[in-house]
Amino acid sequence: MKALPLIEFYESLGANISTFAGWQVPLWFEGVIPEHLAVRESVGIFDVSHMGRFWVRGSHAAAMLDYLFTHNIATMPVGAARYSLCLNEGGGIKDDLIVYRVDENSFFVVCNAVNREKIYGWLTQHASSYGVSVEDVTERSVMFAIQGPNSPPLIEKTLQIPIGEVKWFRFTTIKRGEATLIVARTGYTGEDGFEVIILPEETVDLVDHSTELLQQLLSSGRDYNVKLCGFGARDSLRLEAGLVLYGHEISEDITPLEARLHLFVKFEKESFIGKESLEKQDLEGLSRVRVGLLMIDPGIPREGYSIVKGERIVGKVTSGGYSPLLKKGIAMALVDTRHAILDSCVYVKIRQRNAKAKIVNWPFYNTAQYGRTRVVKWGVRNGSKSGRLQHSIKLEVYEDP
Repeated sequence: MKALPLIEFYESLGANISTFAGWQVPLWFEGVIPEHLAVRESVGIFDVSHMGRFWVRGSHAAAMLDYLFTHNIATMPVGAARYSLCLNEGGGIKDDLIVYRVDENSFFVVCNAVNREKIYGWLTQHASSYGVSVEDVTERSVMFAIQGPNSPPLIEKTLQIPIGEVKWFRFTTIKRGEATLIVARTGYTGEDGFEVIILPEETVDLVDHSTELLQQLLSSGRDYNVKLCGFGARDSLRLEAGLVLYGHEISEDITPLEARLHLFVKFEKESFIGKESLEKQDLEGLSRVRVGLLMIDPGIPREGYSIVKGERIVGKVTSGGYSPLLKKGIAMALVDTRHAILDSCVYVKIRQRNAKAKIVNWPFYNTAQYGRTRVVKWGVRNGSKSGRLQHSIKLEVYEDP
């Protein structure tokens, strides 16, 4: 069992400690709901050091990552971050991750904790043929997520950088003492926010340096009622935003088309692993697709619960829980495509009863009041590769840096 480098500090603050992906992590400090609302309304800080972090370097690093991942990596400008997918040959998702282009031949890759060894092995398996080096720095670095509408002034105040110059899915690299910090405008909550990766020199104590920075963030954030947040709020926030979690909405048996992650699959690329399988699936049509569920009847939908239409089971809940904003149950599910009709009603089998729910789009909250842009952006992406979806479900348009 691994533990976050700052776990003793969190224990000293009275954190409720749990396990996630083989790591000891804080589940909550004050409570899931107040921490959740702090991020939606002001700012919260998460320690996400459990996530896998790799350097990928070499003159052909861009070409290798372009082949291994679905997004356009070779065309990324320096200072850009891109959300991408890593597929198996059958088009299933090995992981979703973020790629940062630090310079022409250097990339920083962040993946899910549960897939760290798998992705490291996948990268190193292909590295030799490209003459590329891969270095795992997960346990020699720390990663914080500072999330919420007041995250920009907090970051600017603490790190003394002009945050207005760091646009969404862009990053800057700064020196702080004897450590390098990657400060990226990215996150996993639906809100504006930043992820700060601390890469200290070998002579620097990782825990001391990171604890000092965290304490500075907490001190600077008092004016914004900042809260230290645990993994409970991280999960409820990403669920409200409709963001996928590996092993739930995505896996090696679920494709990007089924998960409605079309925007991040660049079919115009000459080649990437899994492309032919996805093109075949698109041609033949999808049998299932990810949807959102908003409970009408009382009840909390949980992972694995059946979705019922008439007398038939038409899908399964992949993630579900209680929405602190809506004060009712919400979920994401994989549902038979012919039943994936926006605003139609289905039933979730909760224990021995069928509870009524409505198929909705995400995010679940009112985007005029919450979320990064605070405006509603709907519509089907032009040139979508999955036309069979378009008659029944609108796709939210995410920015594509």
